Amino acid sequence: MMHKVLGMCVVLILTGLGRAEAPQLPSVDELNASGLELVWHAQVSLDAQRDSVQEMAFDGKTLFLQTNRGLIQAIQDSAADSGAAIERTAYRRSRRSAGSNTIWLNQIGKEGLISFRPATNKTLLFVVNGSQLYAMDKKSGRLMWQFRLPNVPSAPLAATETHVYLGFVDGSFRAYDIEKKAISWFAKTGETIGTAALPLGGLVAYASENGILYLGDAVRRDLIFQFETDRPVSAALSSLKDEQGLWLFLASEDQTVFSIGIPRGRMRWQRSLGDAIYRPLVSRGEDLFVSPEGSGIHCLDVRDGQEKWNAKSAREVIAVGAERVYAHDKNYRLVTLNRSSGKVMGRIDTRSYNRVVTNLHDSRIYLSTRTGLVICLQEIQEDPSS
Repeated sequence: MMHKVLGMCVVLILTGLGRAEAPQLPSVDELNASGLELVWHAQVSLDAQRDSVQEMAFDGKTLFLQTNRGLIQAIQDSAADSGAAIERTAYRRSRRSAGSNTIWLNQIGKEGLISFRPATNKTLLFVVNGSQLYAMDKKSGRLMWQFRLPNVPSAPLAATETHVYLGFVDGSFRAYDIEKKAISWFAKTGETIGTAALPLGGLVAYASENGILYLGDAVRRDLIFQFETDRPVSAALSSLKDEQGLWLFLASEDQTVFSIGIPRGRMRWQRSLGDAIYRPLVSRGEDLFVSPEGSGIHCLDVRDGQEKWNAKSAREVIAVGAERVYAHDKNYRLVTLNRSSGKVMGRIDTRSYNRVVTNLHDSRIYLSTRTGLVICLQEIQEDPSS
């Protein structure tokens, strides 16, 4: 049954929507001291007494938020899409919010069911609510179809233009054909799958709590290779292409990070960091950022795994710029690190913004409170008129 789209296109300036907490924005002085500025902020339409933001996803243009009651809201960051200029004062002390942000809102699923971070391809948004998989039009929020899964998934989903990939508690990994709206193939790993698959062109990589990484054909079940570690794999995979080929980065709870060549499965290097690794790996340029439990963020050289620096006060990377790395500490304060040295350059009290999405597209920072106050931050842009 199709669900009615509840929202419409609006322009967000500084107004809040719905019954939520009063805006508590970082001060201009705090932001400027860390080299940041507020691009825009918006209030998700929800009932602050009953709803809370559970999941966030960003596809390079649009931010998608999912609440505990199956409410999906999309905020299109037109400034990120177009690079639109933002009006500034000479001293950047009276920031006015930026480009237009188009919103749609749709209610799907049921309250209290398990959800995971949504996934997207060029046209569709894929959402899990309990044992239901939903496909929604990214531009309008219209429900295109839904599919009943054999069980509740155990990890975030991944998507390409042709398939959606899901892992389950029973160790099964399933590929669903988007056009046919049916299962395409599945494989069994023997243990729970705790991290999202990583599509790699015509291939797909997935890992299990049995400690094994699998690389298979994205369309068929054909297994190309498997790579074994000593402990479960629960950290999100990452990949990077350089002049020597395509490399997949894998972190295990055995405290080790691996660089593996695709498609042959040859190990380029491995490095032990002394603590179990659960958080996502983030690769950018010649840097790989790893966040083991209890030892901060380690910046490794993607070519040989040598450590460049270790920022012990930071916990998880949110975004990476040309010269800075943005991360949360254990108290959800926003930490700015020098990308070359790992030195702390600034710290902002964003503890109420404890819903985070890792931006793998650019250096913008997207944070949300539990009750849906969303902020977009970026590095201060030079005023062309100055």
